[in-house]
Amino acid sequence: TSCRYISCLPFPFWTSEKNKWWTCDVCEGVNAQVYHRKGPEYWSDVEIFCPQGNTEKIDIFAEQYATLEEVDAELVNMCKEHCLG
Repeated sequence: TSCRYISCLPFPFWTSEKNKWWTCDVCEGVNAQVYHRKGPEYWSDVEIFCPQGNTEKIDIFAEQYATLEEVDAELVNMCKEHCLG
């Protein structure tokens, strides 16, 4: 048998995206560096290290993320929008 046509299957496939043990998302586990501009109480910029090897710098000040956890929760979405766009 050959599996060359099936490269990845999310599992368990019957659950919501949030409850999967793994996905085939190339942005899952993406790394980033987050920055503060001088003075503001919110995170201002994020530099995402895209799966393809490029880096995207994104201004996130308008979103008013106060904690790193808030930024981290959005990294996959930012990756999809800015790296895979």
